Amino acid sequence: MGKYDFELDLYDENTISWIAQSVEAGSDVLEFGPANGRLTRYLKEKKGCHVDIVEIDEESGSEAAQYAEVSYIGDEEGDIEKYYWLSDNKKYDFIIFADVLEHLIHSDEVLKRCRRVIKENGKILVSIPNAAHNSVIIELFNDEFSYNPTGILDNTHVHFFTRSSFEKMAAASGWAVIGEKAKEIRVGETEIQNTYKQVPREVYKELLHRPHGNVYQYMFTLVPSERYLSGDIVRTVNLDSTSYYYTEIFFGDPDGYDYKKSASKYLDPHNGKVDMTVACKKEEGLARIKLINCNAIVENVSVDILQEDRSNYEGIEIKEYNGEKMGDRYYFLNDIPELRVDLPQNTIWLRVKADIVQYDFDDTVIRDILAIAKHEQQHVYKVRDDYEKEIDHMKKNIEDIREESKKSAQIYEREITKKDEERRNCIETYEQEIAKKDEERRTCIETYEKEIARREEERNKLIEELHEK
Repeated sequence: MGKYDFELDLYDENTISWIAQSVEAGSDVLEFGPANGRLTRYLKEKKGCHVDIVEIDEESGSEAAQYAEVSYIGDEEGDIEKYYWLSDNKKYDFIIFADVLEHLIHSDEVLKRCRRVIKENGKILVSIPNAAHNSVIIELFNDEFSYNPTGILDNTHVHFFTRSSFEKMAAASGWAVIGEKAKEIRVGETEIQNTYKQVPREVYKELLHRPHGNVYQYMFTLVPSERYLSGDIVRTVNLDSTSYYYTEIFFGDPDGYDYKKSASKYLDPHNGKVDMTVACKKEEGLARIKLINCNAIVENVSVDILQEDRSNYEGIEIKEYNGEKMGDRYYFLNDIPELRVDLPQNTIWLRVKADIVQYDFDDTVIRDILAIAKHEQQHVYKVRDDYEKEIDHMKKNIEDIREESKKSAQIYEREITKKDEERRNCIETYEQEIAKKDEERRTCIETYEKEIARREEERNKLIEELHEK
């Protein structure tokens, strides 16, 4: 049994299942490197295809031959680069290279010759391992390049392709890429046993941000270049990448972990945003929120809920957090940032947002800076407290002065009132004295007038007496 003999699994997202789904029913197919014929059998029995095969491994090829119409098997006829498969001048709807071209010395020449056996509307379906996978780069960074029995660094590979180098080779061989798809496997989950911790922190952060750094295999659909240039074929690309970083929310148990009561979302922290919305079970009372699976500095953190009987989200208080907070910023230097919130009854949606200031960093420098900042903050708080005490003291002095002024004003008003009363009394006494003097003057005048009148009367009498004599 050959080392590439595996069972066909159409439910797994892999290159063989992609090819099996891509080949149209009833097609004429040329399959290079069928191994034990798992795909060959499926194409024949399930899709009614007419399949010819080319397989250099005698044992595997003999097993696959029972499902093929024409078989080129063994070291001579099964050697793709000896071109026995060109001898019948047969043309095909689909030509399949499932992880084969990297084993060939002159893979570009093989592609050129395939043009002779492709039908007018035919296609080539190709899968290749990605030599630019982050795990390979980590190996090279550490001066390592160890072959494995299978996988990206298979010990029978004679060519190593990246996405760009393959597309250039295909174009030079007369083919245009009209479809791209990718199978992704993250570092640490491949046959290359390494991790991001084997390179400096800033290096692995850049690796994580590389487009398609997790792509393990590329799958390409090729057509003759002239067909693509004619403009009647649409190019499709599906190369979504899976991030190393993620946000995760746990419900219920304050300390345990039950994946059935959790939700996670991959994120690219390079974009500086955490934004996750998740449905809640109405009976859950506690939510633990891991903003990102590394140390981080975040700000503008908000946790909002939507309750069953409400139409708008409402903010709720963050009950606990495992970092330091200064102003609007949270500093999680040693731990994965975790927040805890209590969910009111009938909460049906939970939304978490935050801005990532810095992430996955060497915490030593930040810790020192934070310690200095905290010291400065304490100094600022002391100055503020002293200032507030001084303000309170000044307020008290002002209040005392106001009270003293109020008392002085009251004393002054009483004194003024007293002086006014004395003045009024003096005026009354003076007016009474004037009235008395006026009365005395009138009395004197009356007495004087009476005396004048009496004397006038006496004079007149005397005059009369004199006249009589």
